[in-house]
Amino acid sequence: MKEFIRKNKLPIILFLLVSIVVIPSVIHILFKVYLGSEFLVSEWTAGDALGYCGAILASVATVFGVFLSINYAQSNYRQDLIDRSLPFISIINRLYKPTINTYLWDSGSKSSSHSPTEFDYPIEQWFFVIQKNRKVTAVSGLSPAQQALVSSNGFHLKEENSEKVLCSKNLLYHPIDIENVGNGAATSFSVGLYIPPYDSIDNPHCFSLARSLKVGEKIKMIIFCEDICESNIGEYELCVSYYDIFGNEYEQLFVYKIFKDDQNRFHSLFRMNGTQRIVKVASSKN
Repeated sequence: MKEFIRKNKLPIILFLLVSIVVIPSVIHILFKVYLGSEFLVSEWTAGDALGYCGAILASVATVFGVFLSINYAQSNYRQDLIDRSLPFISIINRLYKPTINTYLWDSGSKSSSHSPTEFDYPIEQWFFVIQKNRKVTAVSGLSPAQQALVSSNGFHLKEENSEKVLCSKNLLYHPIDIENVGNGAATSFSVGLYIPPYDSIDNPHCFSLARSLKVGEKIKMIIFCEDICESNIGEYELCVSYYDIFGNEYEQLFVYKIFKDDQNRFHSLFRMNGTQRIVKVASSKN
């Protein structure tokens, strides 16, 4: 109702002005002026005329009040529909427990590239690969070399002086479950990882492809860095963007942090206190 009054402020003021001031003034003047004909001479009393005018005003006010009530009820009904179909995204951290491929030590083994185990979560469509300059790219899968690093927990064979030497990298492999725990489907659902504030020109490929996410449906997101170094340290922002079935746009923002402890060991921290905010309200026609 407040929105209706704000949009129609001038017509409402004019209506009240005419009803309260203009009409009673005209009736009062007509009672005072002689129009030159006995037929036009009013036989009403002033009380009758003002009572009639009051009845008209009361009728108009009643119709206007009913209109506002219906408009307010419809607005509440639309908001109730939105609330009952509102998506909400839940983030669930997953633990990754690698099992080192023992065949990696045997350079002649055909199984030295990758050995999936029961502890290895299947690689899904969406990966966020963090590069040395803190640029993040969303990809659908890792390369065979990167998959081999994941299976061996960062250990790899490197050739030095015509010999193969076993080396290790500071591998980051962080699986995350994303689930729609709301009341309705999330359309145009997309996830991005970037350095805040987001700049689509500077980093256009840090968002995944859009898709729909049904109620109760889960997606695996994996944050990956082949070898964490000093240039990767800092805060990143994980943005979950989606629409409801009415076209309203929402966002949920989470902080992802890479840092060093007192013993110069690299760690990652995911803060799960992200809140939902509405970005854009779909235009509605009454």
